[in-house]
Amino acid sequence: QRELRGSTTQELQGEEEEHTWSAVSEFSETVMARHRNAMIVSLSVPIAAVAPALAAAERAALDNNFLLAAVGRAGVGSMILAFIPLLVDPPSAMQYVAAVSAFRGSLPRDASAIVERCPREAKLHFSVWGSSPTDLEAMRAVKRALDPAGILNRGRFLL
Repeated sequence: QRELRGSTTQELQGEEEEHTWSAVSEFSETVMARHRNAMIVSLSVPIAAVAPALAAAERAALDNNFLLAAVGRAGVGSMILAFIPLLVDPPSAMQYVAAVSAFRGSLPRDASAIVERCPREAKLHFSVWGSSPTDLEAMRAVKRALDPAGILNRGRFLL
């Protein structure tokens, strides 16, 4: 409050503050409890790209029969996105693929969008980690250095 000086218009306190922080911290679980076919995406973008990334996520969601819900820390570029199906019946796996592909395609090179949760059938058609020009090879190098015999988590994440 002292750092923001006079720019704050409202301050939450007590039970109202606790309820708000609880809702933020339990966002993914609440969405999945209400919408079992939702897709949860962890987004990390440069601060300047937050607004365009959210707009792109909303377009990708609506174009593929999802609604977008988001929570996070826009000031550091860290968000959790929920793509919630518009229909009661589960969307096809290709709708998830199209939504995440369109969204990732609109992000800057230094952003990441990791799919944390979605129906298993959809996961068969795309990488939940996304693509990055350097991350995969760096992860493989660390895995080789720490597990040269390849006995830990065989085939789980890295080959």
